[in-house]
Amino acid sequence: MASAQLIKFSIIEPHPVAIDAPKKLASPLSSLEGKVVGALWNSKAEGDEVLQQILKILREQYHVKDTPFFQKKSASGPAKPAQLDEIAGKVDAFVTGIGD
Repeated sequence: MASAQLIKFSIIEPHPVAIDAPKKLASPLSSLEGKVVGALWNSKAEGDEVLQQILKILREQYHVKDTPFFQKKSASGPAKPAQLDEIAGKVDAFVTGIGD
């Protein structure tokens, strides 16, 4: 008769991590005209094309001054705080999104 073998395993149940720090929202812009509005691409397929089209509309219809384009290294997690600080130092506003 064969002896029973003990198998160990772990169950991982992911939960979002609560952030206790209050978030301060930026003041709304009175207009986009003459502003620098960037885009942050999450690196998912064809998302760059969608964001480029949005930036084109912002240039043509809302007369934004400049539209810098930024990219996350990976779509699997949030943007790093250092990257967000870099972007914030270069733009008046920015557009981002998620999707496939």
